[in-house]
Amino acid sequence: MIDIDGGQKSGSGTILRLAVAIATIRGQALHITNIRQKRPNPGLKHQHLESVLTAAKLCNAELKGAVLGSEELWFTPKEIQGGNLEAVIETAGSIPMLFLSTLPICLFAKTPVQLHVAKGGTDTRNAPTINYLRNILLPSLTKMGISAQISV
Repeated sequence: MIDIDGGQKSGSGTILRLAVAIATIRGQALHITNIRQKRPNPGLKHQHLESVLTAAKLCNAELKGAVLGSEELWFTPKEIQGGNLEAVIETAGSIPMLFLSTLPICLFAKTPVQLHVAKGGTDTRNAPTINYLRNILLPSLTKMGISAQISV
């Protein structure tokens, strides 16, 4: 099992998103504590929770603690499947951050992934914009042989 203290360094949601992606790709259980501990309102917010839930859908993961405000999460992934998925960020939380947290997982899926995000923000504070993903990240990935598209 991978044990992570989410309150280390900046104590941001990035630790959570990367830990979930790495655990999923490696097929290892994850236990993360102190989620977003150094933030004014610690714990899972809508965009963090939806990133975890979307990752879980990709690999049929078992979850414990995946609720709003939770500061502790257990995530046990299974094989990464792929398919058509729906994600809903109930606030103006960052859509690009959800994409960035699930994209590494999608690269290892058995079948292609189509992810539709119904709500959320495209240009939010402290997060890359959708235009950054479209105009910088995706062309760079294409040069590396990775095919990904974003439609808004």
